[in-house]
Amino acid sequence: MSMSGKRAIVCSHISSAFSQPTFYTVPPARISRHGQQQQPSMHASKRLLSKIKNVVEGSSGARNGARPKPNSAGFSQSLEEHALQASITSLPLLGDVLIRITHSGYVLELTLLDWLEGSPVCWEFSERIVPMPAVVLSSSSGNQGSLMRSANGTPSSRGREAFVYVLLEGGTLFRLSFPLTTPFFHDEHWIAKGGWFHEFTLPSTVTRPLAVNGCGMVLQGERTIAIPVNSGAYLYLDIDLSNDGQLPDKLHYPQHHSLLSKMFRTAQEQDSIISMASIDVNGTNMLFSISRDRSLRVWDKHRGNTTSHSLPATRSPDVATGNSLIDQRRSSSVVRGSSVAPQSAIPDHNTAPPLLPPERHTFLRLYFATNSPSVNSLRIVVFMPTPPGLYSNSSSSSAGFFSLYKLVGSRFQKLGEKEASDRTERCFLRDFIIKKVTGGHAEFEIHCLWEHSGESMYEYTVLDMETASHPSHNRRHSNNGDISMREVGREVGSSGSDDEIDDYGMEWRLIPYLSTPVNSGGPPTADSIDFLASLDFTHPLIESTILQALFVPGPGGFSPYTISEALKDYVEAKRISVKGDNGSSDPNSALRKALSKQYPTLRERVAALVGAVAHEGQPSKDAKGTRSNIVDDEEINKILKLRRQWEGFLASCREIEKSGHWPVALGVVGTRGLGGGDSAVPLAGECVVIERERMGLVVNEDEPLELYRRVVREMQEVDRIAEETGEIQLPTTEDWSVFLLRLALSLKSLLSPSSWAEVAGQMSGVIKASISDHYGDILLDLGREIHLENLDATEWVFEQLDSLEDSEFAAGLDTISRLIQTTGVAEAADNVKQEDDEEEVDRMLLQSDPRSSLVATGGVAGANALLGEINNHTQWSKSLTASYLSATLDARYEVASSIVFLLMFIIFSQREESPSPTAIVIDELFAGLRSSSILRQIASRAVEGDMDDPADGLQSVFPTIAPARAGPRHMRAGTADSMSLRLAGMQVGAGEASVTSPSGPTEVFLPPSVGSTFPSLPPTVRGSGSSPLLQSLLPPLKRSFSLPYASDAFLYTNGIICSDSLLVACQAEVKFADDLRKREHFRAAANVIDWLPKNDACCYLAGLLLMQLGRHEDSIGFFERCARSFGPMASRNRTSEQALIAVLPSSLSTLNSLPAYYEHV
Repeated sequence: MSMSGKRAIVCSHISSAFSQPTFYTVPPARISRHGQQQQPSMHASKRLLSKIKNVVEGSSGARNGARPKPNSAGFSQSLEEHALQASITSLPLLGDVLIRITHSGYVLELTLLDWLEGSPVCWEFSERIVPMPAVVLSSSSGNQGSLMRSANGTPSSRGREAFVYVLLEGGTLFRLSFPLTTPFFHDEHWIAKGGWFHEFTLPSTVTRPLAVNGCGMVLQGERTIAIPVNSGAYLYLDIDLSNDGQLPDKLHYPQHHSLLSKMFRTAQEQDSIISMASIDVNGTNMLFSISRDRSLRVWDKHRGNTTSHSLPATRSPDVATGNSLIDQRRSSSVVRGSSVAPQSAIPDHNTAPPLLPPERHTFLRLYFATNSPSVNSLRIVVFMPTPPGLYSNSSSSSAGFFSLYKLVGSRFQKLGEKEASDRTERCFLRDFIIKKVTGGHAEFEIHCLWEHSGESMYEYTVLDMETASHPSHNRRHSNNGDISMREVGREVGSSGSDDEIDDYGMEWRLIPYLSTPVNSGGPPTADSIDFLASLDFTHPLIESTILQALFVPGPGGFSPYTISEALKDYVEAKRISVKGDNGSSDPNSALRKALSKQYPTLRERVAALVGAVAHEGQPSKDAKGTRSNIVDDEEINKILKLRRQWEGFLASCREIEKSGHWPVALGVVGTRGLGGGDSAVPLAGECVVIERERMGLVVNEDEPLELYRRVVREMQEVDRIAEETGEIQLPTTEDWSVFLLRLALSLKSLLSPSSWAEVAGQMSGVIKASISDHYGDILLDLGREIHLENLDATEWVFEQLDSLEDSEFAAGLDTISRLIQTTGVAEAADNVKQEDDEEEVDRMLLQSDPRSSLVATGGVAGANALLGEINNHTQWSKSLTASYLSATLDARYEVASSIVFLLMFIIFSQREESPSPTAIVIDELFAGLRSSSILRQIASRAVEGDMDDPADGLQSVFPTIAPARAGPRHMRAGTADSMSLRLAGMQVGAGEASVTSPSGPTEVFLPPSVGSTFPSLPPTVRGSGSSPLLQSLLPPLKRSFSLPYASDAFLYTNGIICSDSLLVACQAEVKFADDLRKREHFRAAANVIDWLPKNDACCYLAGLLLMQLGRHEDSIGFFERCARSFGPMASRNRTSEQALIAVLPSSLSTLNSLPAYYEHV
């Protein structure tokens, strides 16, 4: 059973996780709030491009290869699909709703995360959107949970609608209304009626334009909206459709501490609101705000600003809270009080701290300390950033500190403070949330999202400010799954004692990304600046190799949107402007020719356009040189030119991809409407990181991930200490699996990346060959081939091994073998019937098509959604699961390969006193290495690129026999292994056989004919790029989505990872290859068969695969090999027989009739 490991963040790209959104244009206002008449309506895409061109500064520099400059202080460059602002709301019936503002502020995108067919919907507006648009459900006139069927039979909720409120910078408020009938927000009949939007005008007292990077708006309840306006005032609006577009409003201005303090205020900008939060306390909506002068205020809809408090710019010297109410009387007052401005807000300097930045920030959060919402249990958490340059002499190097307050009457009482970690010295707080903890000692946690050099950094800690002054709580700690961080940012080893965990239990913990490489020993990936330097540009398939790395799903590759935008930049940069008549020569002829063709996929478009200029012509010949020298010079110049083209394109990809990692907001999913707008803190759920073009979920690591990443972190810590002190101090442990893995990874680190690639290749050769010798002899021969005698580590390795008993050594290997094959809790969880839940039933009844939640098998769809197999996977959960699987499979492969290498070293050294592994253990480890290698290779594939994979040395579409790779050392001639060489060289591509991608229709763009108009690239379409192949293979999820459960469910259903012998191809492995063949993933199926022993089942599948590709003659040999298993005199073993029956038609399952078999083939 899988234990909850340490926390990590698994990410997926939005452009590949969700389908292409549906765009709707909201009719523009009749008169612009800037006093200008609106332009006539044009096509949506042209209008968006025109707006973005005018808004984004420096867009004209793209022609020279430069990206647009930042359009605000809080963001770097903004591309169309990159979010400027985002949030997640949990609503009853609808579940989790993702709201994003894209296209430089002109488009609002809404996505239902909990629905299998939650296709995004986008609304385009004529003006830029003010931050924090909101969605809410109307209250029903009866039972809120009652459902009914509409006239057309689709599920609906009686008398309820979904309202989307959007405020534009010109002072126009839109309310979009949609019935709760499926498809949600996509009902064409409802939209055709024209009554789905209502426009309201803000009063003339509001200064325009509203700041699009300002604080935005807050929705209170269903129909009340609070908007900060006029540099510090609040405008309350009650939405009423009966007033013909005129809204009842109340405008409240901030009140100051005294007349004297108000007289000395130099500008209204000091009162500008930069952060706000609202909460419902027993039916009364309370609004809190922070202004630029660090004033914390409470607002009431009828009375206006009721309470004000000046926040300190630095931490208080005494954080004890025993008499804090008395101490705070000078710094907090009722609106009409007579206290002067508090001195605590001014540090020990002659000047006051500078104003806070004018952009919107998340510096304020509210929550209830108990389960009974009341003013007494209300808590206010405030973050104050460290003023730049004001405290250069301070010992603190953090980005700021958090303060906890409560309301006592009409005053604020300070309960405690907590400083941010030292890691945040050069960071900026993008968002933070207060999360209720369902178990453990802590009740609440602070989760923070920091921007660090344009990337996300996630930290959390226990919210212990209120209890920090009590001695009994000084040693509290949180869940066992938390990552405890030392004061200097170093992690506490899990081998430490409980006292060590308690000592650092209140410190900040860093949650890493699963995509973050923990080991730099692998070859460079496409997102590395050293990637091209590691390639051989003289190879004929160099461009195909680059494309394969470019479209790798997950870490190392790029998102489809990134590649599309980089391709646009590349075309603009390579296009040469021609003025006047340049004769017959056209410098853009090669580029124009490539653009004038149509390409079914993004991959083929990139292959044709990048490098088109390099292939256009040949360099001029030198008359003085010999012919051979001329050819050499031409080839060298061509190679250099081609490399420059790819360098520029990859540099643009890296820049756009990094921009997409810019942190935007935090959210919580999994609450299923228990929180949302009715509660300040969700009762359950997991934290979500929203970036410009990615979304990440905080999850627990499974056992293989936890073990591998833990050991790597310990080794990195040992290396750091060794560099400082010159001594190597390995942490002690009684976990023998940790000890052996640490020793194996240390031994592996002595090899260079190229040397380790050779070792991994030799291991793969052994796996793909038929094993005929003893494992000890095989490992001994492998050690000789890679020259292990040159590795000077014998004394050190055996010095470590001498500390282990033989039983401890065997126990460690058994534990590692079990971890590689583990499927976690999936088997136990799937066998337990899931309890009925009312909200789950409601969500199931609201499915647009009950069969959409079922996965058809054998071409037969589920007959009844209520009785059939429910699939709890959504588009986003599938994408996250594929990313998580890629990470855990990488970890299992690294563990298995490193341990096998350690055993190879032990056997090669031939020490009599050294522990010797048994053949059974070696067989299990090799089987685990094969299983993880197969699934790891599948995880690195994209659906689009599965038809043209250059990694196996493919050279043409359907060759008779492809060049065979070098056979492994232990291959016996004249057996099925010789057929495996033919299978490994089998070519798969789009030739005579028609291959249709299961992901949907291909993307075909017909450019204009070649002429005076320069051909343009098609618009970027989601789903047209590198959709992970693994994502399309995920089985239905029987229980609610969570990780690592969804990952374990795939491994358990697939069954490959449970293989325990290298000598046979089990039933699960051949069925997986057959399933890939049936789905027409021919390349992936051929690779899986190549890894397996060539028994009769594999030969049968190879023959079918060749038949599907039109290579009938080549399939004969494989079918003949399989024929030996039929008939009464056939010789076969039980395992091979079961594997063959699993892929044969039911009519041949008895294996008794050889004529029936020949008739079948």
